[in-house]
Amino acid sequence: MLQTLYDRSNADTRQILDGKALAAAAGVPDEQTRPVASYLEEAGLVRCTWAMGGPPDFQITVRGIQEIEDALAAPDQPTRHLPAINIIHATHISGPIQQGGQGNVQRTTLPATDEISAAVRELRQALDSIDDPAAHARAEVHVQLLEAQAHEGALDHGTLKWALDALAQIGYGMAGSAGFQFLQGLLG
Repeated sequence: MLQTLYDRSNADTRQILDGKALAAAAGVPDEQTRPVASYLEEAGLVRCTWAMGGPPDFQITVRGIQEIEDALAAPDQPTRHLPAINIIHATHISGPIQQGGQGNVQRTTLPATDEISAAVRELRQALDSIDDPAAHARAEVHVQLLEAQAHEGALDHGTLKWALDALAQIGYGMAGSAGFQFLQGLLG
């Protein structure tokens, strides 16, 4: 989504882009737009103008521009907030493309079973134990992302790991909840 914002704003921090149109252009489902926006805003990569119920409008920040330009300058290296970029130039392909290298990660998904959905609901309930508003807001973003993926029918393995790591760092007993322990067990 950050790359699409960078491209569509022409790397202009003054440009404000409609969140719904931006998400559609980036291929981000509506229900994941707000959690993605929260993450990007918390990282200082974008500024958001939040609307009631809908996706926010976006402005890229200087830090967001730098993040994209760093990624483009060294596409084989991840940045602080972005994975390595995979660019393939091809003129004729008659079969599948398989690419790999040192440090590459294969994305896998887990089908959202009733047990996974129940574990995510338990994480939602565990949010009630967080009395610090800032910590609650950070945890809320990760739980919303897992809820959205469970609703879509599949949890991305990397996203699940990232969300659980963040929830463990936030603390407040989140890592001790039964839902957290169940989901952690799925990671192997």
